[in-house]
Amino acid sequence: MKILVLNASPKGQNSTTVQTALYLQALHPEHTFTFLPVGQRIKAYEKDFAPVRAALTEIAREITARQPVYRVREGTLPGLKSGPVHFGFNRFARSTKPFYTTDACDGCGLCARDCPAGTIRLESGRPVWGDHCYQCLRCLHACPRQAIQYGKGSEKKGRYCLGQYLPD
Repeated sequence: MKILVLNASPKGQNSTTVQTALYLQALHPEHTFTFLPVGQRIKAYEKDFAPVRAALTEIAREITARQPVYRVREGTLPGLKSGPVHFGFNRFARSTKPFYTTDACDGCGLCARDCPAGTIRLESGRPVWGDHCYQCLRCLHACPRQAIQYGKGSEKKGRYCLGQYLPD
């Protein structure tokens, strides 16, 4: 058996975790022990993560304030790099055909009302998808009855909605 020992103590080899693992290693030489001294690196990680923490704090503030944010670094020749990807995505991955509703749909219309592409309409109390979809899956995730599905793979998956994490 391979055993990974994560040692979070800054004491290194003198920590209780390492001493116990060394005892077990001597007792069971048939097993392979690998030691990862995470604790000795914590200060370096904290220093390296300072800019990340600052960015995450700002992002959290923007989300809580429900601010629209566009933060993109395009780099060199963005059109040349993203052109083929954009074409392929629009041609092969933006289909609305996999969308369907189960019998749990109560016709509330939330999906049609909140669709950013405006491609969903209600017919006979059920959503119908047009051709112009952003593939944001907002309809699937925001459906209060979890009645909207995208192919067979989404049926047993959970749903994510930012509103449930924000203060009222």
